[in-house]
Amino acid sequence: MNSGAYEERGMALKNKYTKIHRWVQDRIKGLPISQRVLITSHDAYNYFGKAYGFQVIGIQGISTASEAGLADIARVVDFIQQQKIPAIFVESSVAPNVIERISQDSGATIGGELFSDAMGANGETYKAVDGQVFKLDTWEGAFKYNVDVILKNLEKG
Repeated sequence: MNSGAYEERGMALKNKYTKIHRWVQDRIKGLPISQRVLITSHDAYNYFGKAYGFQVIGIQGISTASEAGLADIARVVDFIQQQKIPAIFVESSVAPNVIERISQDSGATIGGELFSDAMGANGETYKAVDGQVFKLDTWEGAFKYNVDVILKNLEKG
């Protein structure tokens, strides 16, 4: 009965997501492949890595409930130092303890907090490097925020 309206809204959403995808591609193309390494608490960003050519290292694997062992921490610290990774990231839904320890041991800075299983508070905004303002209480704004934070910190390397 309302199939036309659903198709229209579906196409508008598809176009919006395609535009966001192209925006990310444009922002990322200046970052060399060798610097596309995203280190976070757990593997919440594998979809991002596959879509945009990032190597994603989640210290705790896919579970936020498991703890990273000393061997895991040492392995990541060695990797950061060998590859000269400038920044690692905490996640809004995961305690920052392990990332803070790795930052201290490796010399990499904590590039910021990324949204993984949440968005920003109602009405919260963020001004990006290029001057755009993102509404963090929306999927689009939280996603663009993540991209901006990742890039401005990895571009330092």
